[in-house]
Amino acid sequence: MAIALYALAALLCGLGVFALRRAWARRNVRHTGALVAGWALVLASLPFWIVASGADRGVSQLVLALSLIAIALVLATGGNAGARRERALRDPGQPAPPPSRGLVLRRLGVFAIAGPGALAASILLSVPAYAGLAHVAATEADRLALILFFVPILFAALTTLAVLDFPLRWRAGLIGGAIAAGGLATLAFA
Repeated sequence: MAIALYALAALLCGLGVFALRRAWARRNVRHTGALVAGWALVLASLPFWIVASGADRGVSQLVLALSLIAIALVLATGGNAGARRERALRDPGQPAPPPSRGLVLRRLGVFAIAGPGALAASILLSVPAYAGLAHVAATEADRLALILFFVPILFAALTTLAVLDFPLRWRAGLIGGAIAAGGLATLAFA
């Protein structure tokens, strides 16, 4: 029974990684649906990993399987052969044009919302949790440990959302909304 669950979990995870690789390999094509489908397949494998080996080991095995399958797929496909082929076809005598001012500003905007913006949002969203735990008689050490666990995970999630293929204004709105919600909640609990 456990072998069948492992096989099904690995199959779903592998299909998800393959779908993600195919989505990211396409150039100049909107691929949000394929990305969502790939991540959905990876997440759909999680219950099978958990049932086969328990909650703590199941999540760890999913992360390991995801990494190993992705590495195997990259090694099997030769990395990014499409980009190498495109570089070989380009005329080597033509220097690349400098990035436009709008592109530079866009990159700075993405950096601002993915770095300091996501960090500020994660800290501001964790402060109300810290204050709220005081009302349930949690000790100071327990509250600090929970916040030290919560902030990096929330920061990683918000940073990931900030660099997805959605329009920049949606990503900025998401991070700005998280900052506003965290700020309001901090004021309410302070």
